[in-house]
Amino acid sequence: MPDVRLIQQAVRYLASRCDGAVSEDGHGFNKMDAGFGKSLAERERWTKRQAQAALKMLGKYKAQLENGGIDVGSLFDGSEITYPHLQQVRQTNVVKKLDNETMEIRYKFDPKILQLIKSLPGRRFHPEKKYWTASIIKDSIQKLKDVGFIIDAELEEFLHQAEEQAEEIEKGIEVPGLKKQLFPFQKVGVAFIEKRNGRALIADEMGLGKTIQAAAWLQLHPEKRPAIILCPASLKLNWAKELRDTLSTNDKVEILSGTKPYPITGSIIIINYDILNSWVETLQAINPQVLIIDEMHYVKNISAIRTKATKKLAKGIPHIIALTGTPIVNRPVEGFNIFQILDKNLFPNFWTYVHRYCGARHNGFGWDFSGATNKEELHRILTSTIMIRRRKSDVLKDLPEKLYSFVPMELDNKKEYSTAELEFIEYLRQIKGKEAAEKAKKAEHLVKIEALKQLAVKGKIKQAINWIRDFIEDGNKLVVFAVHKEVIHQLMKDIKQ
Repeated sequence: MPDVRLIQQAVRYLASRCDGAVSEDGHGFNKMDAGFGKSLAERERWTKRQAQAALKMLGKYKAQLENGGIDVGSLFDGSEITYPHLQQVRQTNVVKKLDNETMEIRYKFDPKILQLIKSLPGRRFHPEKKYWTASIIKDSIQKLKDVGFIIDAELEEFLHQAEEQAEEIEKGIEVPGLKKQLFPFQKVGVAFIEKRNGRALIADEMGLGKTIQAAAWLQLHPEKRPAIILCPASLKLNWAKELRDTLSTNDKVEILSGTKPYPITGSIIIINYDILNSWVETLQAINPQVLIIDEMHYVKNISAIRTKATKKLAKGIPHIIALTGTPIVNRPVEGFNIFQILDKNLFPNFWTYVHRYCGARHNGFGWDFSGATNKEELHRILTSTIMIRRRKSDVLKDLPEKLYSFVPMELDNKKEYSTAELEFIEYLRQIKGKEAAEKAKKAEHLVKIEALKQLAVKGKIKQAINWIRDFIEDGNKLVVFAVHKEVIHQLMKDIKQ
């Protein structure tokens, strides 16, 4: 005995497979039935005449329906159609695709299911139509399926593709022409960026080579230029070195400096956060295709100038790769801005996000978002969508016994250092007096070497401390060697453990 709901399921299944009826390919409705079939699929309520016409039409598609798991025998047993819910013939607890980013959720009220729906990223209630919508995410669809929701064919296909994609990512990807050899887990990271169409968050633990994974993707796509690398000032030289040692493309790497923009001539441009605000419009004018945001926790403060500048620059750039070694799930509020930049539909509402994942509370003076709640759920959502994160313990088998890294740092007292280097005695006379300068003349070269060493340390101490803090914040242990007492005192003062 055919149930009208089964007829509706069959029609919607065929409509979901239809390619617009431009070809007779045995997928979905043929050209003659496409218009009627599509209009029926979009209706929630059918008349008896519509149900009878639909059943008659479905006779042409028995093989397709059988392959799709529809109970063909029940549809065509010759008995009368039944209408269990004549006034409202739609199914309860169903999920269907609305567009490429959103799914519609209808359900028979149940407080447990309501709480589940409220936990889904991008969820929103539509009171006028009495249904919920949420972002199309593998984890969300699976949750609804696990509690008995009927998932439409398009979302089932999305789940299937997501599984296939995960298997492809695990195989990794080879990058032709790369000067350095990638570790297996780094190949997986590049494959993840590729499958995400160049919009991804690489959150590997510090020391696992996030920079080379982003650089490898640039090597994979030499046609996607200009590319911008946004990083702390202390890492600009390191990025230039890494690109020079890694890429075999003909790119000109240009490091921007100062707050007065000038014509850009490079195809890969490196700029630091501190000067970005002055350069945004100039950078937008060159129509960048890729933006790599290194140490993304620098844009954690929603009201900071550099955060606003970063978000402004990111608008319209098709490929954005964010890098951080900081465990976001421990400080979820720091990740919101970058999640928005990478995928605005993932967590579209700040207040919803901070209340669910940041333990938002009012302390009597203002709101505190420094907490971390539902961490496992947040981690699961991120790793099923935009983020890949590996710790050293996860990839130990791929790593050599020891890794050596050289991190060049730019002097922030370059003018003072150059003065001392070129006119040392005169420099000494200005800072320590005539007597010290005359005394130094007796062993000028030895005194000069020691003075320049101390000036070099002075020019790098702030950057070094920032690097050490980032390393420690990731939960790592670190041994720091220093020679000068002043440096040791500075380290003890700024890094208290």
